[in-house]
Amino acid sequence: MFTEIEFRVLGVVEVRSGMKWLALSGKQRSLLATLLLQANRTVTNARLMDSVWGSPLPVSPETRVRTLVSELRRAFEPIRRDPITTRPSGYSITVEQGQLDLDVFTSTVSGARDKRAHGQAEAAVQLYEQALDLWRGPPPGGAPGPQAGAQSGPRG
Repeated sequence: MFTEIEFRVLGVVEVRSGMKWLALSGKQRSLLATLLLQANRTVTNARLMDSVWGSPLPVSPETRVRTLVSELRRAFEPIRRDPITTRPSGYSITVEQGQLDLDVFTSTVSGARDKRAHGQAEAAVQLYEQALDLWRGPPPGGAPGPQAGAQSGPRG
């Protein structure tokens, strides 16, 4: 299935549209990773500040979050799509089915479990291998901040 935009968090945080990869700074990756890990839900400003900077917060953290969101939106301009929505208490990112590698991983593992439960061991192993192939390193790689490398992938 071809999707207009692809988001990756199972390794270095990346965004691709067609053959074009978006250029993102480390702080933009941190903010994007936090939004993507809560895709299609509102992430509060407080959560964004904590995930990008931790403690102590920089001077004017609310303003810095707005600036980072603005920079991230500018990064999306070449693909003519801004998936970020401003909410009263924070921001959300719209991700459709098949666009986020984490969702594809979860779905593939679920399919493998189903195959295994129905005695289709070989098919299950193939799906587990497909799921593992999605991992490119510890998430969210390339994103400095408190959440960077907080989780490890199945091979990490």
